[in-house]
Amino acid sequence: MLALSAPPLPVTLSVPVPSAALLPTDKPPALSVVPPV
Repeated sequence: MLALSAPPLPVTLSVPVPSAALLPTDKPPALSVVPPV
């Protein structure tokens, strides 16, 4: 999954839905939508 999510990094960051699904559920949706990176 990391290898697949590696190329579409800008895409996942642009779309909060996929990024939230890829990111662990430990973080709230707000953080997953707008990562500190």
